[in-house]
Amino acid sequence: MKKHFVKRVASVLLAGAVLVSSIPAGQTRAAHQGGAENIVYETEMYQVTGKITNEWQNHYQGEIILENTGEEKIENWKLIFESRDDFENMWNAKIESQEGNTNVIKNCGYNQVIQPGEKVSVGFQAGYSQEKDMPDSFRMPNMKWKNWGEKCRLAFEVESNWKKGCIVKATLKNVSQEDIEDWKISWEMPLNYEIEEIWNAGISGREDTVYKLSYADHNAIIEAGESVTFGMKWTLPGDGEDIQMPENIRITQMRDSSLKMDEQWHRRASGAGKFCGDV
Repeated sequence: MKKHFVKRVASVLLAGAVLVSSIPAGQTRAAHQGGAENIVYETEMYQVTGKITNEWQNHYQGEIILENTGEEKIENWKLIFESRDDFENMWNAKIESQEGNTNVIKNCGYNQVIQPGEKVSVGFQAGYSQEKDMPDSFRMPNMKWKNWGEKCRLAFEVESNWKKGCIVKATLKNVSQEDIEDWKISWEMPLNYEIEEIWNAGISGREDTVYKLSYADHNAIIEAGESVTFGMKWTLPGDGEDIQMPENIRITQMRDSSLKMDEQWHRRASGAGKFCGDV
């Protein structure tokens, strides 16, 4: 087998999701079990169980269990609920915001994907002044994809090649100051090229020469300044010598804020797949 090393970098736009609304009605009322402190809240897609596990003077400790009761995985989950109480501490989730009585909690990254039938448990500590106000209804934001510029770079490296095939390594680097969450990539393969195998990522769809790729569960979040790498085995129409890179690359992420494109790097790297250098 003959080895042929090539490294090319593509300039890409990272698109993000904006928070547009809450998941629509179809939600049932909270069913209280064993008193007001234990509740079960159900929708067609998920179920939330809440209970108080410990109490002391003007404070209590509780647990919120989010279960995926739908048929598709839940990605990058958040929960929104109303409560007058002050949520002081939380584990297995982050307190994203507290405005008035509206509280938003978010996954910790390592537990951001909930497969059908699976659940995550969130613990918390809360305080109150007069009477505790354990939340009894929850909603999950509905995320919608929308384009916007972002700082990221994508590099391709041909690690080995042979007649009718090659191994390609792709590296997606986050050069922004914010995490990239739930990244997805679509690109157009050269004519008669096919992705035969892929690892550390998945193929979520294909239409003719356009492939749609998505993260693996363990690399869904790319922290600021970090990279993820995935590998592919391509089949080629020729002899494996003049290997072309994908074009019309588009990257999306599930996010509700945006950053600016790295314009200087973008100008240097314009012409997707034609720029050689480090990410």
